[in-house]
Order: sequence, then structure tokens, then C-alpha cells
Amino acid sequence: RQKHVEATQSPPTGGATHSPAPTHGAAVTTVTFHNIDHRLTVTDVRAILDAAGYAGTYDYIFTPVSKKAVANAGVMFVNFRTPEVASCCIARGRGILNLARAGA
Repeated sequence: RQKHVEATQSPPTGGATHSPAPTHGAAVTTVTFHNIDHRLTVTDVRAILDAAGYAGTYDYIFTPVSKKAVANAGVMFVNFRTPEVASCCIARGRGILNLARAGA
């Protein structure tokens, strides 16, 4: 059974690879994907995004790892270079970016 993948915009969380959280009305470039297959690695996600036409449009992918399962925690964050591409990915994320199962 395939899970529903939810893609939403979220502000960056800070740190060396992220810019500070945006102020009110600022454009957001980070997209959060929930309910992804726990077997997916960053390499898998990169290949899926590139195959979907997003090669060169993102600069950071983060998938927290569950210490119990030694797999991703079912969520990933992708930072796109522009807010327009992030919005496009959200619109397409529920259909074209099938991250709910490995090898999609």
C-alpha cells in the first residue's frame, strides 16, 4: 500500500547550510516532504528529483535518520535555489515526485 506524500513549504531551521528563518512575507525555498519511504537515501532522493527535472535547482537535501531503524525518519527537507521552483515542486510533489516507495 502506497503512502500519501505531503509536500509543504517550511522555513529553514538555521545552521551552516541554511539561511536565517525568513521574516514575514519573505519567500521560502525549503520544502518538507512527509511520509516518504524509510528505505530512501539522500542518493535515492537526488536521483528522483533529477529525473523529475529538478537537477541543478536545489542545493541541499536533508533526511533525518531514525537511530532505532537506521533508516530515514520518513521526512526530508529540500532547499531549492528559488521560491518559484520550491512552489512548483510542492504542486508536483503529490503526483510526479513519487517518493512514497523506493525506486520510484
